[in-house]
Amino acid sequence: MQNGFRNRDVRQHLFPSSTTPEDQRRHAAAVTRKFMMLRAYGLIKKVTGTHRYHLTDKGRSIITALITARNASAESLTKLAA
Repeated sequence: MQNGFRNRDVRQHLFPSSTTPEDQRRHAAAVTRKFMMLRAYGLIKKVTGTHRYHLTDKGRSIITALITARNASAESLTKLAA
């Protein structure tokens, strides 16, 4: 994402069926806590003066590694190890 991402964007993907205001508040708080953890590890950074976040270079490399590991099969990993 070139423009970054917001709490609302992440909530729509994680909790697509939150309808009541109480659920929306609870889910927003949960995403905020996740953002705080990701910021503490240096994986995301806040864009000053907005409600948006961007991935850091460190975050981009770690997420790329995680996606690659998730998509890798046991056979392909065995071939690489041999």
